[in-house]
Amino acid sequence: TMYTLYIYTMYTLYIYTIYTLYRYTMYTLCIYDYIYIHYIYTMYIWLCIYYIYYVSHFICCCILTVCILHIGMLLVTIYYYVYYYRHIILGLFYGSLFYNLSGGTTSAAYTNRMALMFFCLSFMMFGHAQAVPALFRDRAIFYRERGARLYGAFPYWLSTMALLVPIVCIDSFLFSSIMYHMVGLNSAPGRFSFFYGVCLLCSITGLYMSQLVAAISPTPQAAITILPIAFFLAIAGCGYLVYLPLLPVYLGSWVPYVSYVRWGFQALILNEFVGNDALPNYQDYIDFLGFDTYDKGFCGDMVFIFTGLFAILLYFTLKFKSYEKR
Repeated sequence: TMYTLYIYTMYTLYIYTIYTLYRYTMYTLCIYDYIYIHYIYTMYIWLCIYYIYYVSHFICCCILTVCILHIGMLLVTIYYYVYYYRHIILGLFYGSLFYNLSGGTTSAAYTNRMALMFFCLSFMMFGHAQAVPALFRDRAIFYRERGARLYGAFPYWLSTMALLVPIVCIDSFLFSSIMYHMVGLNSAPGRFSFFYGVCLLCSITGLYMSQLVAAISPTPQAAITILPIAFFLAIAGCGYLVYLPLLPVYLGSWVPYVSYVRWGFQALILNEFVGNDALPNYQDYIDFLGFDTYDKGFCGDMVFIFTGLFAILLYFTLKFKSYEKR
């Protein structure tokens, strides 16, 4: 009966969503937007019915959680449109700012590329800071549903990622494809795909970090205070603000190794510099940065490891940390 009530609630909220989008949004949605909303709801409802009767309780909980989270996304559909547009606009901005970078032996050919890589990763990280209020809203829903014994931490964690990661993939691709080709970075085969993969992993890690900060913070104000500090600590040892060989021994011996931004930044630098005929003096700058120890494949693997680490930390925080008040 509880699941039947859930299905009925989904259809009720479907009608409410259509009314809300029509009545309160600043933009008039076309017929294709309503068809999309109807398709999403119908698909989720029938999946719920199928999994309730034929598949495990765990998978059913995941589907139901996605339904609940997707309702919140549909109620702010215009926000996600703006979210896509922001990545397009920033891609055009960075592309025009560093348009058609020149090569050669001048220092500008190298330092401009280094600055571009750093700002790309910074944008991938800080872009998730504005999601903190939404994360607290979802956390309140999670506390309520967990208290009702509808699902636990793992279905919520898995369903949230299944909903948000595809959006991050699209955002990162829009930004990377526009900026990369406008700037004229390394056009060798496989270089763009590696660039996109590293930016995507860093963006997902930034998303996990934002959610982790929201999970451990008692209030949104505390999370907004902690998050910039966490981001700064992540970029402090990346090798751009202070080159790795110039770090003091008591910091250089461990800070660069615990910064996932360092591994992402080094991977992007090596991907652009190594084997680039337009940058004949690339080895000198790689040595100067202190990036001559590990290749880009190892750095990409390290970013992937940090992504998994933050995902695991988020899951255990959701499981064992609670600010629910009864």
